[in-house]
Amino acid sequence: LKRIASIGGGGSTLTVGRRCTCRFFVGLDDGPEFSVCKRLIGPRGVNMKSIIAEVPDAKIRIRGHTSGYLEGPAHEESPEPL
Repeated sequence: LKRIASIGGGGSTLTVGRRCTCRFFVGLDDGPEFSVCKRLIGPRGVNMKSIIAEVPDAKIRIRGHTSGYLEGPAHEESPEPL
């Protein structure tokens, strides 16, 4: 996995209003033989639930080509790799 992190806002990490964004590029294409999105989410969402349990305010989004996440007014997938 390749990680790109960017931090916006000011103050300490406990300051209200600070937003932290982390992007992890998986580098694999989603397909019928190996469903990347389903494996990231986990059975019954167990992987996502464990992240939320550790960081309750976290917002998690799987986006990129073949993710199924439609964004913007055009409701299109991001052209970025998954």
